[in-house]
Amino acid sequence: MILHALKNWLFPKECLQCTSLLDSEEGFLCKGCAVHLELLEERVSSSHIACFDREGPGVSFLRALKSSQSQELMQICLSFMVIQLERMQRDPLDYITSIQDPMSYFLAKEMQKKLGMSCVHKKESIADKAVIIVGLEDPSHRQWEIKKSELFWGFPKRIDCISFLN
Repeated sequence: MILHALKNWLFPKECLQCTSLLDSEEGFLCKGCAVHLELLEERVSSSHIACFDREGPGVSFLRALKSSQSQELMQICLSFMVIQLERMQRDPLDYITSIQDPMSYFLAKEMQKKLGMSCVHKKESIADKAVIIVGLEDPSHRQWEIKKSELFWGFPKRIDCISFLN
């Protein structure tokens, strides 16, 4: 208890967005910034689901996640992505996979457990199945295209993408 109080006094927590000092009941964003952390209401495209736009607290959150690789931030990111997938997914999915980076791989494995889906990394098992690719940022990056082309040759019925940021 005393060590925790001393740590907070020596290294006070700051809001990830505006860097103001956080109250003890605030998590990673101050109350003023937290109200701007709103999940997107619509799909970005017919095959792309994103949690947040490329401006506002979502960007600061992702920057902090990438620099710290904090398990706590990773679990919060995972929660947002699972909620958004459940809100936006129209048809059932058969498989989940990720782009080739360690954080996206971790998110896909954890989403697989939470959603009761199978994880796939090989193309031969996805014929006529619906697959979702997990990644942190917008799927126009090269890593997404590489993963889609790998999966395409497995003849899936559909390939969707979910990202933390649009």
